[in-house]
Amino acid sequence: MNYTRAALCSVLFLGGLIGSAQTTVIRIAPPPPVRVGVVGVAPGPGYVWIGGYQRWTGSGYVWVAGRWAPAACRCRVGATPVCPHRKHLGVS
Repeated sequence: MNYTRAALCSVLFLGGLIGSAQTTVIRIAPPPPVRVGVVGVAPGPGYVWIGGYQRWTGSGYVWVAGRWAPAACRCRVGATPVCPHRKHLGVS
């Protein structure tokens, strides 16, 4: 009786291990080509263009448009409370 019970338990245990070792492969298509558009003129001095890109949402790609952004400050972060390089942008 104990031998049959031990054999049954071991078969169920090994079956559970083998059954849980399956691998799932998900194939995701490559993103669509990058969109081409007119960049235009910067809104002011010290701005740089950040190009658009395709962002993965978990179920597909969504286009994130490019934008103008203030250039990164050359000051170290936390060195001074006011950055002298960005005064002309009205940013401190």
